[in-house]
Amino acid sequence: MDMQKQNNTVADKTLQKYPIYSRSVSCYEKIPEDKLNDEWYIGRSHPEHEEYFLNYHMYYNQMYREDPGEEFVLQELKEVWANRQKPIDCFDVKFEVKKIDEEEWCLTWFAHYTFDIGQSDEEVLRSFEDFLLRKKIHISYGYDPYSSILNDDSGYCAMGAEDRWRWKGRKTADCNSELVDPPCRCNGCKERGIITIQH
Repeated sequence: MDMQKQNNTVADKTLQKYPIYSRSVSCYEKIPEDKLNDEWYIGRSHPEHEEYFLNYHMYYNQMYREDPGEEFVLQELKEVWANRQKPIDCFDVKFEVKKIDEEEWCLTWFAHYTFDIGQSDEEVLRSFEDFLLRKKIHISYGYDPYSSILNDDSGYCAMGAEDRWRWKGRKTADCNSELVDPPCRCNGCKERGIITIQH
């Protein structure tokens, strides 16, 4: 039996590790007329077409129960981009995927999630606490949360999760719904088969 599959069973819920990929889509798009002199846009401008700037439209991590391989993740990302609701007028589109870790928890925007394999709330909270304790947390104002993906020496950005009082769940999948004690087991999490801790 594959060791990774063997470890990811309900019988052993103490240390689960899953493959995590960073996924990003970038392209150059036209700088808004009222931002032509904005240093942020100028610093990202195209070397030959200064009226265009580099923008990231998708930049997030995705965790999988089993490793699908980079080619699968890349094709999946291209499908998500092709089926987006609002077309974007841009050029030089680049897709990037990279396997960055094998871990229990996956970072999203001010939240972490793991797969629901039958853990109790107590087990989930202990697992998340242990995860944070073994990570080299980088705490700095103005820190780029994604630099840890690009540079392994920069440390891990926990997006505030290092403060336990920030840990929350939500009553429903609506991002504006009532906050509840962690972990989050809302209808959205249940549909995806995950457990989330907002922070």
